[in-house]
Amino acid sequence: MEDILSRLRQYRAYTGLKQGDFAKRLKIPQTSYSQIETGVNPINERHIALICNEFGINENWFRTGEGKFSMESVNDRMKILRKDLKMTEEEFAQKLHIPVAQVSEIESSKIKVPEKIMTYLCTPDLFRSGLGVNYFWLKYGEESEETSNNKQHMFIESPKIIRRPTIGQEGEILEGDEAELIEIFRELNKDGRRDILDYADKILELQTLRGDKEDIKPAHGKNRA
Repeated sequence: MEDILSRLRQYRAYTGLKQGDFAKRLKIPQTSYSQIETGVNPINERHIALICNEFGINENWFRTGEGKFSMESVNDRMKILRKDLKMTEEEFAQKLHIPVAQVSEIESSKIKVPEKIMTYLCTPDLFRSGLGVNYFWLKYGEESEETSNNKQHMFIESPKIIRRPTIGQEGEILEGDEAELIEIFRELNKDGRRDILDYADKILELQTLRGDKEDIKPAHGKNRA
């Protein structure tokens, strides 16, 4: 058992994390972790599974000392992804709408990668939002069945979305940007639609004042659904 504790101390030293930070990642009190690391309380199967899963440690190495000590983690793959995109930490942070410091903490494994960031990255780039990253690769380091034969397994192709035709006010079928904008508008909730319509009314009022348009009236009344 002392060998496991020795490897635990070795791995924590490798990460550069203090006991408190290491315990925080495991979601246990620092005192509890300290007692495990020092052997005051015996390390059990739940602890082993928790530590290996959280930090991507090779369980066989952790138990026996054989093989490599660490497997590639989600944090490692975040850094691999950023470098593949040829982005600086600042550019990556801007893309993710998070502070630069958080990118550094993620890549150094000081904090766990939030699920919402992974979800955002794995959103297909249909409206220039996410990057279409392969979720199986990012979270587990594996390929999904759909990408198993794809050399670029880091990313997936944007799925083909089948939508009903977008019909205009006069019954015509709309296409292109106009259709996309209308579909996006339809997906908004009541407050979102109201905000968009209020903004459009203000733009029309400004255009009228500047003489850009003549006899323009807001297309929507005050009672909006």
